[in-house]
Amino acid sequence: MPLLFKNGKLVINDIDQLVFSDDPDSCRCCPGACECTPGSDYELTGPKYLEDVSFSFSNVQDTYSEEINVDETVRWSDGIVDRFIVERSFEITGISALNGTHPFSLKNYLDLETDCVQPDPFPPCPLNANPDCVWTRKTPTAPITGIFRNRQYYKKDNIVQTDIDQTLFITGWAIGFPSQFKSGLGSKGQIWLSTCIRSGSYSGDGIAFLTIYFNYVWSSGQTSTDLVPAIRSVNRFFNDHTRVDCAETVYNPSPFNRFYRSFPPSVLPRFDFSSVICGNEPSYFAGSVQPVWCNDYTLPNTTYSIDGCTGSNSLITSQPPPVFGGGRGYDAIQTSDYTYSGYAFDSAWNYTLDPP
Repeated sequence: MPLLFKNGKLVINDIDQLVFSDDPDSCRCCPGACECTPGSDYELTGPKYLEDVSFSFSNVQDTYSEEINVDETVRWSDGIVDRFIVERSFEITGISALNGTHPFSLKNYLDLETDCVQPDPFPPCPLNANPDCVWTRKTPTAPITGIFRNRQYYKKDNIVQTDIDQTLFITGWAIGFPSQFKSGLGSKGQIWLSTCIRSGSYSGDGIAFLTIYFNYVWSSGQTSTDLVPAIRSVNRFFNDHTRVDCAETVYNPSPFNRFYRSFPPSVLPRFDFSSVICGNEPSYFAGSVQPVWCNDYTLPNTTYSIDGCTGSNSLITSQPPPVFGGGRGYDAIQTSDYTYSGYAFDSAWNYTLDPP
């Protein structure tokens, strides 16, 4: 477009920019300096600047609990009795402290610990602002506590091998992640429970060999391989288990390998003792958001809920002694049950664009 002259003079608008229209107020930026790429959402209206950003959690459930029970008795034909008992449960409270609004800060993307300063006054074209800025924040955390109960009894050939009945103490952190900075597949909000099981009290190191980490993650949304909301639990061996509704997975914590029980994935069937030292408050970056947009990014909101579930199993099996001797028969009774509480939360993004 040719330059515009009026009365033999080159037209300049009130902010000393060249005008490419017969109306000096219709152009606020030099061509190219404030334009979004062809095909972008804001190609015609110009780039948008993100003035502030935050995300919030609401309706976060405060308590989560699980319980499993297994009881097996084998009576051998020679009078010997074997017995196996596992009764485990935990309840964690304090998760609802994640409820609230969590603002982002404008940081230097080369050093996310350093504040980023934009020019003052802010230039009319967002693309002329400080290009090293990014909106970011660390994930909000909330301290959580709980009780872990562990009952184990194992008698073989009428001799007690294991007899444990203990109440352990849970400390740790609930960690909130907003849904991804995109919509559609992969968009999810998450809450992690990073916990440590202690012996003796909620404070101090306790007894090291009774210390174990496990994480629970509640996710809302979809991925390419997970098309329904799921709960994922991670034990200290980094074995990933995904709970979808109340789907059961076969576990076998019993020494009697011919008997099996089914539970939704959990740390409870696989709980063991390990030498792990409890950590400090975790620190993760929840994500980053670019301050200048040429596309209409949708910051998604998510609602997550999963129903509580219960289940039970009972199995009676018998085997007579071999006809020709040389072995034993048995009568075996096995019962098991589980109860997992439901869980729910909402997460949402909040932000202001300039111009709206």
